[in-house]
Amino acid sequence: MKGQLSARIGALIATIGIVAAAAVGASPAVAAPTAQLTVQPAVYHPGSWGSGITVSGSGFAASSTITLDVTYNHTQSLGTATTTTDAAGAFSNFTFTPTTAPFAAGVNDNHYVTATDGAGASASAALDVRWAPSITANVLSLPTSSLVDPGSGFAFSLTGLDDNEVVTAAATYNGTAVSGLTDLRAGVRGILTTDYYYLAGGVATAGTITFTFTGATSGVVLTTSVTVTGPDIAAAGGGVTPRFAAGSGTAPAPAPAPGTTGTLPVVAG
Repeated sequence: MKGQLSARIGALIATIGIVAAAAVGASPAVAAPTAQLTVQPAVYHPGSWGSGITVSGSGFAASSTITLDVTYNHTQSLGTATTTTDAAGAFSNFTFTPTTAPFAAGVNDNHYVTATDGAGASASAALDVRWAPSITANVLSLPTSSLVDPGSGFAFSLTGLDDNEVVTAAATYNGTAVSGLTDLRAGVRGILTTDYYYLAGGVATAGTITFTFTGATSGVVLTTSVTVTGPDIAAAGGGVTPRFAAGSGTAPAPAPAPGTTGTLPVVAG
């Protein structure tokens, strides 16, 4: 009996030793790397991919074929290309040009590039596609009576700026610098609709007003001229030096910035 008990205790000790050894030798589970895709910073404009799209990726399957697909809103393919990952599941600075040029995307639309490996892992990145720099006035001419009306005035739609950049506004009226214009800030896609500018001081007279808007970071300079017609009318603020102010303008309505309708383009084929 005593011998049997000793044998059982010995067997139990041996089992504990085996389990402990297995625990010490076991390696903790390592999570699979997450696929990542980066795009070399570049600004594209409707109609051209410029020198191409340059991308780098990591966290994909090793030595795997990568399919790159450029889409509009993740639904409409504009072109594909393939490359191969290295032994670490990465690729770098691969440049390609989709067969279809980028569209003029609205503020709620975007272009994307998605990379997918042979095992199904994928990652996406947005592309910076902007409208080309442009300026559109709500109206090209106003009578002096409308220019001094806080409910009227000139307004502009600007494109091609940097997202969220500060935009400086300046104007001359028949060659005289106009005060009262304050800095503005561009919105998504570098689109900006200005305030309505009316003449709050000085005298409205027939002639030409030239407006200039300058992006602080993009360096984009947008200039346009509008005309004023009719007899001289003194502004409510008096004085002789022209001074603008932002009014409550409702008419004429500002022209919509190009590409803000969000309409899905149609690609032939």
